[in-house]
Amino acid sequence: MPANSVSAEFPPAKLEAVLAEIAELRSHFSFGVSLTPQERRLMIRIGDKTRSFVRTAVEVATENQQLMPGFLDVAEMQRDLELTESLSPVLEALAELQSLIEDTYIAAGTEAYTAARVAYRSARDNSKAFGLNPSVDRLGRRFRKNRKPQSDTPST
Repeated sequence: MPANSVSAEFPPAKLEAVLAEIAELRSHFSFGVSLTPQERRLMIRIGDKTRSFVRTAVEVATENQQLMPGFLDVAEMQRDLELTESLSPVLEALAELQSLIEDTYIAAGTEAYTAARVAYRSARDNSKAFGLNPSVDRLGRRFRKNRKPQSDTPST
């Protein structure tokens, strides 16, 4: 078996505390918007270069409001820019945390599954001698393939 890269416990009290902290964190984002998958696909992704463009456009629009169309709300454009700039480091920190949690979840799951397969093979190999057939059958269901019954007529 490969080396054990994660060996930790996450007791119910800690889980409860973390979920409460996430709820508290979420409460700071009452202004948040939920997009449908289609809306997300249609939206423009704003990165550093685009934010720089928007920042310059805000400056130009602010300094030359007489040239801007009447429907352009420069103050709202400024607020939206400031919001993206404020959310950017939060998004980065959460992405790092999510990656850490996902990597730990994957590593722990892989280690548990690898060990479970070793246990299954050992139980399967010794099932008759130790009366483990019912348990081995339950474990073996994981590896059964759902094969379609073959028909009597050959395929052409």
